[in-house]
Amino acid sequence: MRFILFLMRSSWRTVLMAGACGICSGAGSAALISLINHRLNGGGSRFSSSAWWFVSLVVVVLASSLVSQLLLQRLAQKVIYDMRIHICKQVLAAPLRSVEKTGSSRIMASFTEDIGAITGAFLNVPTLCINLTIIVSCLAYLAWISSPSLLLFLIAFLIMAIVTTQILQRKAQGYLKTSRENWEELMGHIRALIDGAKELRLHGRRRHAFVSAMFGPAALLLRRNSNVGLGIYSVSSSWSQVLYFIFIGAILFGLTGRSSIVLISYTLTLLYMRGPIILLLNIYPLFGRASISLKKMEDLGLSLSSFRREEFYETKEEQLSDWRRLQLSGVMFTYSDLDHSFVLGPVDLALHPGEIVFMLGGNGSGKTTFAKLLTGLYAPDAGEVRLGDITITDENRDSYRQHFSVVFSDFYLFDRLLGLDSPDLDETARKYLIKLQLDHKVEVKGGALSTTRLSQGQRKRLALLTAYLEDKPIYVFDEWAADQDPLFRDVFYLLLLPDLKARGKAVLVITHDDRYFYAADRVIKLNYGKVEYDEPAAYPQKALAGLPVG
Repeated sequence: MRFILFLMRSSWRTVLMAGACGICSGAGSAALISLINHRLNGGGSRFSSSAWWFVSLVVVVLASSLVSQLLLQRLAQKVIYDMRIHICKQVLAAPLRSVEKTGSSRIMASFTEDIGAITGAFLNVPTLCINLTIIVSCLAYLAWISSPSLLLFLIAFLIMAIVTTQILQRKAQGYLKTSRENWEELMGHIRALIDGAKELRLHGRRRHAFVSAMFGPAALLLRRNSNVGLGIYSVSSSWSQVLYFIFIGAILFGLTGRSSIVLISYTLTLLYMRGPIILLLNIYPLFGRASISLKKMEDLGLSLSSFRREEFYETKEEQLSDWRRLQLSGVMFTYSDLDHSFVLGPVDLALHPGEIVFMLGGNGSGKTTFAKLLTGLYAPDAGEVRLGDITITDENRDSYRQHFSVVFSDFYLFDRLLGLDSPDLDETARKYLIKLQLDHKVEVKGGALSTTRLSQGQRKRLALLTAYLEDKPIYVFDEWAADQDPLFRDVFYLLLLPDLKARGKAVLVITHDDRYFYAADRVIKLNYGKVEYDEPAAYPQKALAGLPVG
């Protein structure tokens, strides 16, 4: 039922047209078997008339079947495209914390397994319509040539067959639903296999334990549940065929007093129905999987919507400035998962244009969480964020985020300078590549980077290039210098940061490089989610002369 409703929502006109063509094809096939029966039983006086009917029905069957399949194939590709775009927008519209809680494995499983299952079912809808119509038409034909007692026997037998096969198929769906959950778990292990490739190769016992204790058991569970579910479907299919032959046997040997013409018509029609019945039984698991996948995708939507969704896509590029102060007052945020919870705040601090602020603190002190809170990626649980005279709320949070250029410690580097449309973009990027000492490694043509296959330190410089080109009023760097050599640390702290300050940018740098604290205007220390101190930098400014310029 879920899959049928999904089909109708997709494009009810196309579905009805394809269904009508499928029904026409199925009815034509049933009419063909009726015509064949009629001729075999000596009916029809004119051969030419029957031949023309035969040819006409064959053309109708083939043409309507082709039209039905083409309509559904085109609709299927459109729907799959729309679903992929919908999930993409849904992920981007959901708050970051909601995406983090949902997990990449679950989202990837929807993009791969779920959409694949729905596609497989979609493409078999014409087969379903055609063969279901053939079966129904053949049954109607049998009812037409039957006596009341034979018709009653046919109806009773059909009810018994439907009830028994439904019991088996519901059981099979339960196992396939579990196997779909096993697939999500396996996706997580596949990600670990790829992301942890170096660590696994460097430790033999870890590698063995990964396969034997994590990947292997998850793959085995998936295999077992899939085998059991599909096995029950196979039992259901075999049971249906057994019932089919029992019915033929009952007709042939239990109704000996009937006319031989009726028995021949019954037998021939039932034998013709065997192909469509087997096809329906074979494709039924596809629709079962598709229903499970639709439910999973609906659950994913609910999960991503468990927090207030943001209208990210039509971003309002309004500037919430002229601002002279970014103020956080009593801001708190609780980060919790299954294992522990962490409370950041209450935090009271301010940032100003043309100011460099260093933030330090031990691991787990809340520095990165604070950066996500400051930049609007997390919404505070309590307290207030104000940019100038404007209080930041859910309604303007996306516009607020557009004021920040950020390089996180776990940044992602795109191979294109997306969203930057300056006519002299390539030339401007080349100048920054020279300053970042990457001009001998990377070129920018048409807004595309020639390569991103660089060392981690060089990749961070490319991320800094993107931040420079964005030219936002507030910059945040999360442990940016951690992967840089001593020479380029000097360049970063003593040339690049002062350049941003001179351009009136507010800069927050999360760092442990205490020997560069003199380059900051203020130093903030976080300790277990609390601001321990927020003071002017303790070191005098040093001369910056003599430093190499990229």
